[in-house]
Amino acid sequence: MRPWKPSRPKWQICLAGISLFLLILFLFRENLLRWMGNYLDVGQDPEPVEVVYMLGGSPYDRGLKVIELYNGGFSPKIVCSGANMHSSLKAFGIELSESDLSKRFLLMNGIPEEAIIAANTGTSTYEESIEALAYAKRQGLAHIGVVSSSYHMRRVRWTFTKTFENSGIKVSFFSAKSPDYQPNQWWRSENGFLIFFNETLKLGYYALMY
Repeated sequence: MRPWKPSRPKWQICLAGISLFLLILFLFRENLLRWMGNYLDVGQDPEPVEVVYMLGGSPYDRGLKVIELYNGGFSPKIVCSGANMHSSLKAFGIELSESDLSKRFLLMNGIPEEAIIAANTGTSTYEESIEALAYAKRQGLAHIGVVSSSYHMRRVRWTFTKTFENSGIKVSFFSAKSPDYQPNQWWRSENGFLIFFNETLKLGYYALMY
């Protein structure tokens, strides 16, 4: 007979497993954090569309991407969305919606006025997707593009895909790089940290609500 050996208590096995898991997380923490940062960006390579829909919120980085697409011949028309007013501009007695501000930025950078529509609609990503679908149907469009910041793109793609489901309208998604969010080192800056966790919370909210 083999000599009897006492078995380890389950709590010790669990503790060893947790310790090993935490050690692996620590050793590979930067790879994991980089993966988390890039997880939010699900944008596509540029391709021709009938109109590009520029979401409100960040006229500079999103505007630069729209300019790149327009000058590259990927879209002859731009729709700027966003009905929210910028509170910082109100301090100077200026009342501009996100869409109007986006339009001004595009005009200042050489996009002709006849190529731009300031929709002044939508106060959230979900509302913007509803308005984009309504516009596409009115115009009889078959393929539109959507531009937003890279960190916003997973929620945008999830929302627009669901809204446009069964519409017969194709939607492409184009990411704009943000100066405030570096996906490979987002945890090293306060802005990056706040953007990542804010967007992660909104993803969860959208999954529950829509």
